[in-house]
Amino acid sequence: MLAAESRLEEENETVPDQKGKPTKRPTMRWIFFKFQGITELITQKKGKTKSEILNMEEIHWKILSLMGDKYENIYL
Repeated sequence: MLAAESRLEEENETVPDQKGKPTKRPTMRWIFFKFQGITELITQKKGKTKSEILNMEEIHWKILSLMGDKYENIYL
């Protein structure tokens, strides 16, 4: 069982499947698909570099929080 899948069970949470219905057993293919379109914008101004994650939605943060701090911190 995948870590996110077991966390969905433990937390009694769901994520929407391909049809928009709640599921506790999403496929990894679906999870990867949901993260398409998220990009990192890196800007430099006066020698300082700023990184910003674009196109994050509530469902992305929910999935990341279920996966744990290690994954959530990648997007912070």
